[in-house]
Amino acid sequence: MTSFVYFLRLGDFVKIGVSTNPRARIQHLQTGVPFGDFELLGFHPGTKEHEHHLHKKFAQFHHRREWFRSHESVLDIARNGFLHMDFSPSRSRRKPNKLSEFLSENGISQASFGATIGVTQQALSKWVRGDATPRPKQMVKIIGATGGAVTANDFLPFEPVSMGAPAQ
Repeated sequence: MTSFVYFLRLGDFVKIGVSTNPRARIQHLQTGVPFGDFELLGFHPGTKEHEHHLHKKFAQFHHRREWFRSHESVLDIARNGFLHMDFSPSRSRRKPNKLSEFLSENGISQASFGATIGVTQQALSKWVRGDATPRPKQMVKIIGATGGAVTANDFLPFEPVSMGAPAQ
C-alpha cells in the first residue's frame, strides 16, 4: 500500500507525518484539537524513512514530537515535495540505481520507458545516472509502470534506515 508524507499547518506550526490516507488522518487528528482547523499544505509519496530524514533535516525548527516551527524551508518542501532532495553528505555514497537495473533486465530503452511515463529520454537519463530525482507525480508513474519493482526509496541517495517495529 502506498504511503504518503503529509504536512499539516496549525497556526505557526507544521506537522510532518506519514499515513496511507492523509485526508483520513487529518480528520482523525482534528477531532482532538479544541481550536482552529488544520490546513493540509501537501502530501507526497513517501515512507517512514522519508519522514525520519525530514525530521532530522528540520531539527533546528523542531518544536515537539512531529511538530516544527513554520519556517520557509519547511513550507517549501511541503509545497514542492522532497524526492529531489539529497540527504547524503556525499554523492559517492549513492546506492546502485534500481531504475537502470529494471530497464536493463527487461530490455527497455530509456526513450521507450520515457514515452510510457510521459517524460523525455533526457530526463530519464538524468534519473538513471543519479543526477536528478523524479518529482512525486513522475515517481507515481514510475512505480506503476514498473509494477512496483522501482519505488521512491530506490531514488534515495542512501539506504533507508529501518525504524523497527512500533512499540506495543
